[in-house]
Amino acid sequence: MDFQKLSFTIAVLCIALLAQIAAGAEPLYHTCTTYKNFTANRDYDRNLNILLNDLYYNTPASGYKYISVSGKNDSVYGSALCRGDISKADCQICVFEAAKVIRQICPYHIAANIWYDYCSLEYSNFNDFGYPLSTGYFIRSEFRVSSPLSSLAQIQKFLYGLSDEASASKNLFAKGIIEIEGHLLLYVYGLVQCPLDLTPANCSTCIKGRIDDLSDLFDGKGAQFVSATCNVRYEFYPFFKP
Repeated sequence: MDFQKLSFTIAVLCIALLAQIAAGAEPLYHTCTTYKNFTANRDYDRNLNILLNDLYYNTPASGYKYISVSGKNDSVYGSALCRGDISKADCQICVFEAAKVIRQICPYHIAANIWYDYCSLEYSNFNDFGYPLSTGYFIRSEFRVSSPLSSLAQIQKFLYGLSDEASASKNLFAKGIIEIEGHLLLYVYGLVQCPLDLTPANCSTCIKGRIDDLSDLFDGKGAQFVSATCNVRYEFYPFFKP
């Protein structure tokens, strides 16, 4: 293998590695609709490829992008959301990975969602595409601490505060840290976020509803809820950018 080919191979491997790192390595969750499929190399397929390409290029500027590609009977709608604390470069890499993987794991499905640690992406043939697939998914952390049930009220209050902060901010995002009272050096790290086309009131309603659901599952582990309408996460270790 000559030097030029070796350099190209190394570059490709580096890009693949960066994509895995920035995307959070593996998808957290995905959904592929089962009610309808589309045909390869037809209008919907081509429009979907245009949409995914546009999301890749246009999402990093604000961290969120909604796009539609119109066709006579083959319109496709989609959006991508990047976590509010990551860089534009990491956002673009994550959206690239999400767009690539969703075509692999949901081939010819007319609607699909995929979530990574750093971003999420969805598309559908419906303009209100987020809602048929927005039931969401709960994920428990593998990391457990000796945190008694008495600390739950503090965690819930902390996350409620983040919800108020997010719904009052222009980017519908908030993160923070608290130390659990009565437990030396026990910290909770929290993050909440909504897509930018959600109203502040609906964002707050979604987040607080998910906080209540997470509280019902509390067992000394961190947890998160991901959906098309809001994301909520708390952990007992640092997981977000400073």
